[in-house]
Amino acid sequence: MECLCTKIDDLGYSTIEHEIVRYYDLGSVNSSGLPITLSDDEYGTYYINGTRKHGDFSIRITKQPDGKYSLFVVAYNLKKHKNR
Repeated sequence: MECLCTKIDDLGYSTIEHEIVRYYDLGSVNSSGLPITLSDDEYGTYYINGTRKHGDFSIRITKQPDGKYSLFVVAYNLKKHKNR
């Protein structure tokens, strides 16, 4: 399993979703189970459905001393859409 590990500046879903979509090449997002805002020390599994792929993503966020956040993501059941 590939793991996304990166630093982000804020906890808005669009920032987190963008990092996941880009890293796992999901295409444009059709739907997402991410909450509007996540919190530091957050851990959960969320579903994202992109135009190319879809799957469940285990997300862990920790706050760093520099004020930024570490984002750790592992994809589970990542699948390509059929006929695409």
